[in-house]
This record gives sequence, C-alpha cells and structure tokens, in this order.
Amino acid sequence: MRNHFKAMMQSFGQLGRTPFKSIITCLLISIALTLPTTLFVLFKNIETMNQHIQQKIPLTAYLKIGTTEKQALQLEKKLALNDDVVKTYLISPNEGLKELQNHAGLADALSETKENPLPWTLVIFPKQISSLENLTAELKSLSEIEIVQFNSVEIKRLQAWVDLGQRLMFALILFLSVSVLLMVSNAIRMTDPLSNRRPFLYAGIWYGLLGGILTWEFVDGLMLWLQDTLISLAELYHQSWQWIGLTASETIILLSISMVLGWLGSWVAVINKNTSSKNSFS
Repeated sequence: MRNHFKAMMQSFGQLGRTPFKSIITCLLISIALTLPTTLFVLFKNIETMNQHIQQKIPLTAYLKIGTTEKQALQLEKKLALNDDVVKTYLISPNEGLKELQNHAGLADALSETKENPLPWTLVIFPKQISSLENLTAELKSLSEIEIVQFNSVEIKRLQAWVDLGQRLMFALILFLSVSVLLMVSNAIRMTDPLSNRRPFLYAGIWYGLLGGILTWEFVDGLMLWLQDTLISLAELYHQSWQWIGLTASETIILLSISMVLGWLGSWVAVINKNTSSKNSFS
C-alpha cells in the first residue's frame, strides 16, 4: 500500500511538473467525452418528453350504434381500472355532433339531419407506448366497441427518431472512447521514463479523473445553455417537464469510465515502452 501511495503521488507530481501538457491532455479528454455525454443527457430528456407526448396520444373507441348511456358509462369505469390506462373520458353523440359542427364547418348540413348519426365515443390515454398493441387488441375484443383508432404514424415517427439518436450516441461513445485511450497513451509515451511502470498507470488514472471532472463541468454548462431551448420545444407539444441532468450515479459512472480509459491508455503506452526498450537492447 505504501508503494502504491508513493507511485500515485509520484505520478501526480509528474503531472504538476509538466502543467501545460497535462492541462492540454485533460482538456482533449474532456472534449472527446463531452459530446457523447451531452448526447446522453439530451436523449434522456427527449425520451422523457417523448413518453409524455405518447401518453397524450389517445386511442379513440367508437361504440356500436344503439349503445345506451348506462352501458357506455359502465364500459368507461371498467377501462379506467385497467393498469395500462392513464385516464378515459366519454363523448356523447350530442357532444360529438356539436364538435363536428364547430370544427368541420358542417353546421348547415348536419342541422338538417333528423337523427344523430354519431355513436358514443370513448377516448383512452395509454400509460406506456409498449402496452398500446395489447390495449388495442383488448378494446377490439369488447362487444360494445365497433372501431378503435389511434395515430400510429406519429407514435412510430417519434420512436424512430429516438432510436436513431440512441444508435448515433452509442457509436460516438465507442469511437471517442478509443480516441481518449490513444490521447492518454500518447501523453504517457512522451513522459520521461520512471523507475517502474506503476507511476505510468497512475498517471493515466489521474488524466482520466481530471478529464472526467472537466467533462462533468462542461456538460452542466452546456445543458444550462440549452435548457431554455428544450423547454420551448416541449411547450410546442403542450408539455411541461423538469429538466433532468446527470444524476449522482451517472456522474460516478462517467468518472469511472474516464479513469478506466486513462488507465488503459497508460497501459498501452507502458507495453509499447517495454517493447521498444527490449528491441533497443536487442
């Protein structure tokens, strides 16, 4: 433990003896990690907003002509108890007719009809988009319901954009993680040889830790700058939600990944140094 502590302090001192190179290396690491981390936070918030939007895309169930008010109310109470449903509400034939007259510009034509041609309409808001298919199948199986409709195109479009963004984020994380490893390896390789390889490995961990801390600060600053824009975007979808940054556990994971990448980069540099030394000796 004493030897490890000595090597750790020796490597930290080495960073202090070359402050310009150390700062540049830590900044490069943080720049490489800031983009994927920012995308992670953005898509975490977009996914939350997407779930809220999807919860506001309802299923519309048209009951069979001749269904009584009592039967419609009983069906609404039954579906309101469903675990996959957030809320429901009924639209009577008279209410539906008034809405159609107001929005479709058919007041004159509909006023001439002697009987109301519209059925009872049940509007159902699903809790999760994943339960949409099961809920739709359950509604279609009910004898009181004639037709079930929902805006599947908008739901699929939103989900497709989120899936594309997540794939791009993971690809960037992979490529930029490799770049962090190479940057640390190059920084360690340019360091003067020490007595053994242990200080090199600790130097990589220091680079990773400091780069991770800078990444955390950069991401927080960038998210504060983008926060108003994202809130305005949510308002366009009639949404209001609280901004979600990096949690404590996500911050620890970020720092851990950065430190592991720094350690791996220094390990690669040490292996190359040993190989070069053996070849020179030979």
